[in-house]
Amino acid sequence: ELDSLTEEQKESLKCCVRIWPHRMGGEGHFLALLVRENHDGSGEISSWRVKEPETVKNQKRNGKKSRGFKENQGKPTQNKNELEDFLIFAKDIKKELDPFRIEVRKDQVYYVPRESEKVRGLVFLRNGLYLGELKKGRFEPSQALAAALKKEDYAHTIDLKAEDPRVIRYLKGETISVEEGEVSQNQGWQLVCVEGCPLGWGKLVNGLLKNKFLASWRMPV
Repeated sequence: ELDSLTEEQKESLKCCVRIWPHRMGGEGHFLALLVRENHDGSGEISSWRVKEPETVKNQKRNGKKSRGFKENQGKPTQNKNELEDFLIFAKDIKKELDPFRIEVRKDQVYYVPRESEKVRGLVFLRNGLYLGELKKGRFEPSQALAAALKKEDYAHTIDLKAEDPRVIRYLKGETISVEEGEVSQNQGWQLVCVEGCPLGWGKLVNGLLKNKFLASWRMPV
């Protein structure tokens, strides 16, 4: 196929990658990095510009609606009341989270990349790190958040030895018992770890850890 391409077309494919189906599990894919060019055609990402707030105000004054990712730059994407349950949970996360990057869509909470403000008019299936789901009166953290954290990033953990039989029981989706002194609090969310490596979440109630390991990841019983 390459022999039939012009030199210009071959040059344009240098930053592209083909993933062949016979060399990997699953279907074949084609990946390409798209870069928005400047007016001078230089293609420098650093020169992208976010619409200034005053421009947005002028649009509103003239009856025009901004099509940007956020209409008001510098303001959080969600109000505090909407995120109250998540903020209660987030007090135990020791990593610093930028409130301007927290977004809620249909009760799903995401930590979006800074670059999201520069991408206009695109619909994302999952933009950024999926933190969890807002349910009635509570927030449930995601498996993705557990995988993104280190043991020291969360205040309440249970750290099991690799040979502990509770590890297999947890991976199978079973409820496990927790001994006194193994945890820093007797109720609430726990980050389940094996020798310092996070596996997933559990919710501790009266000495029993309710299993919150992602169902699709569980070992067959």
